[in-house]
Amino acid sequence: MLEVTGLEVVYHGVVKTVSGLSLTVPERGVVALLGPNGAGKTTTLRAITGLLPLHEGAITKGSIRLGGTDLTGKRPETIVRNGLLQVMEGRRIFIELTVEENLLAGTYSRRDDWKPDLAAMYERFPRLAERRHQTAGLLSGGEQQMLAIGRALLAKPKVLLLDEPSLGLSPLMQDEVFAEVRRIAGSGVTVLIVEQNVHGALLISDTAIVLETGRKFMEGPARAVALHGYTGSGSDWAALAPALGVDLLAPDLPGHGRSEGGLAFSEAVDRLAHLAVASDFGACAWIGYSMGGRLALAAAIAHPERVRALVLLGAGLGIEDAAERARRREADEVWARTLERDGLEAFLARWDAQPLFAGRPARLAPSPHAAAGLADAMRRLGQGAQPPLAAALDRVRCPALLLAGERDTKYADLAGRMADAMPDARVEIIPSAGHAAHQEAPAAFAETARRFLLETEVLSHAT
Repeated sequence: MLEVTGLEVVYHGVVKTVSGLSLTVPERGVVALLGPNGAGKTTTLRAITGLLPLHEGAITKGSIRLGGTDLTGKRPETIVRNGLLQVMEGRRIFIELTVEENLLAGTYSRRDDWKPDLAAMYERFPRLAERRHQTAGLLSGGEQQMLAIGRALLAKPKVLLLDEPSLGLSPLMQDEVFAEVRRIAGSGVTVLIVEQNVHGALLISDTAIVLETGRKFMEGPARAVALHGYTGSGSDWAALAPALGVDLLAPDLPGHGRSEGGLAFSEAVDRLAHLAVASDFGACAWIGYSMGGRLALAAAIAHPERVRALVLLGAGLGIEDAAERARRREADEVWARTLERDGLEAFLARWDAQPLFAGRPARLAPSPHAAAGLADAMRRLGQGAQPPLAAALDRVRCPALLLAGERDTKYADLAGRMADAMPDARVEIIPSAGHAAHQEAPAAFAETARRFLLETEVLSHAT
């Protein structure tokens, strides 16, 4: 296990770039170190690997330990002998040497028989085997990155530090690199990865740490479930993931996109909870808007062990009065038949023209939905089909944040009544926004939600 405690780094004797940083990388885990340029990510890696003196930097406070061994301020070769290696930004291969000569450089500090490991490395990276006698400078960027990783692995590290491994690579090659990082961890090597590709890093990491101006701003499990509203899709949340600081499992709801319909409300709740477990998200925060918010709320009631915190926007409780619920079912049926009669494009134009969505940005991409799927979702998951949840609000044991746009007075009032009935809930209003506040004011929505997740320790705020 790699432990950094109270780290402070200064360049040129005066410029403090990292201050009070503490982090733990558990054995066989993958930890992503994230943050904007200048946040201190690369400096942190230099401190861990003993490379600060090469850049006129120095550790002035704190400690770095690997499995009980103090590595603070040790020379790079000593740190390597203790099993900690780094693959630097830009690969740093020997471009005039062959592929095999580069790989053999990774065996320099070994005193055992490394030949079986070299053969295994060629099996792991077949393209390197094909080019073993080729000059490394002629490899593609992705092949050079695999070479740099292979060279490091041949040194048999306990901990591998990766600095921007996807930088400059095609999307396809980025996916290959990230998949390889996950395989490395599965083989027993602990990984600390610095990345600007937040989405890719969060997909493969167990925990994310966000740095801001040299301090740890956020740390926590890098996962949350996010559920969209009716006629939306899972991709609605993609742009919000970096600002929220989490990786989002954002599926298309039943009847939306490629997701099959035919599920009653309670069945959809169970299916989503099962999907979270199957996707290795475990107990995490659930974020939901409108129809997705109602499903998230129902999940917190039916599957409390799966929901650590709730963030609900424009989410209703269902309709208590049976006669009123029947009337709403009839209204939902009218919408469904209109969709089937007029077709998808005409229906979406009419749906989006409702005053409720007046401030929502226009749809820019073609709809991924099928008319039959959306009609089914309206009939089975609409408010007329939803079981009333008001009587069960006292069973929501996790912290809950109920959000509404400033112009959405109906749902702001409903959120207040819901909060009064829940054991641990509060209401916040998103300024200058309407019903779809996460799309109308995404920065304000993300900041409010992130602050709540920090306060509730779904994400741990640095002290």
